[in-house]
Parts: sequence; C-alpha cells; structure tokens
Amino acid sequence: METLGAAIKKLREEQNIPLRKVAAYIDIDQAILSKIEHGARRPKREQVIELAKYFKVDEKPLLIKWLAGKILEEVDGDEYAVDALQVASQILKRIVEEPKEDKPSVLDYLKLGEAPGMEKMFHSNKLPTYIELARYLFKTATGKKFDENLVDIQTNFIGEDKEYELYLFYMPNQDWLKNNALTLNMINRLPGYTGKKRLIFASLKYVDDETCVKHHIEFAKIPY
Repeated sequence: METLGAAIKKLREEQNIPLRKVAAYIDIDQAILSKIEHGARRPKREQVIELAKYFKVDEKPLLIKWLAGKILEEVDGDEYAVDALQVASQILKRIVEEPKEDKPSVLDYLKLGEAPGMEKMFHSNKLPTYIELARYLFKTATGKKFDENLVDIQTNFIGEDKEYELYLFYMPNQDWLKNNALTLNMINRLPGYTGKKRLIFASLKYVDDETCVKHHIEFAKIPY
C-alpha cells in the first residue's frame, strides 16, 4: 500500500509543483516536507488537511494513510500487533455502528454560558474590563482556570487548552467595538500557527469563512 509520504510526493509531481511552494503553503521548511515525502517524518493531521486542499483532492484517503502510519508507528513491529489490531478493529466497528450523541463543541459551551453572564456583563451601566471579559470567555469556553499572567495584550492572546488558542479583540468602548472588526491584517499579525485551532472573540469580522478555515480560526461574536 502506498504510504502517505509517497502519495504526497506523487500529487506534487503530477501537478508539477516545486517542493518549496508546497512547503510555503503549509508554513513549514522545505527540508521538513522532503522528510515527510520520504517517510522520515510524520506531518500533523492539520497539515494533511491543508495539503489535500492545496492539491484539490479528497482529504479522506490522505488522512487514512496518515492514521495508518500513526498506528504502525505505535505498534512498531510488536509480536502481538496483528492480533491487537484485529481486536481494535472489532471495537471500532461497534463504536461506529452505535448511535452517537451530539457532543457540544467549545462554541456550544460558550452559547450555553452566554445567557445570564453575558447579558449581565454587557447590559449593565459599565462594560467589563478586558481581563474581566477574558476571564469569563476563557472559563466558559474551556472550563479551565484562567491565568491572567498568560494574557498578552499585544497579540490579544488570553490562554489555551489542549485544542484551542484563545484570542480576544476587545476594548470596553462601544465606538471601538463598532469599528474594530476582525480583518485579514489582524489575522496575519497573530503568532505563528502551532497546530492548535484559534478561537477568536471579536465584535465583528470582515473576513469570510474560507479565510478563517485557511488560518485555522473559529470566530465567536461578542454580543455587545
């Protein structure tokens, strides 16, 4: 079976695209992409999805190869690997066939928490301070303890969990909120992508959904 690296190299060569252009698109060094193509390095899942978009192919076959490689790397030739994989396959089949309950996402948790908290914060006589709102949004979205010391006003970073980096574009001023929507320039000034999704809170956005996806962004509107 063709490996993920071989599949990526084949797609690139079939479309006659230089290694450097593909590497630049997913924001990695050319040497790293070369290692990926030769099986010396495994890319992140998000990078595989970005590569599928770049080559304009279905992401599913590439992700299957990526996951297969991850599993093989884990079992690493163990003498019981084949038997274990058969057991795992049966368990996975049972899980897939069972009806699933929809699990709330980070944004769902935020919506659930908005009712009394947000209304109280934004309909009082005084708008919340940056730290007050950051604390509320972080705790509501992640369920984790907020650490004020991690807040970076320059980049608008307010914290992170295992899946998300959270950013808040906000000032306690109605005019500022009406005139400071999320733009591409603001996105380009964010810190470098680390593999985590970026959950951005702002009053408005002037970028389309495709741009948000490209930059690994989920947008959440501040209901001021």
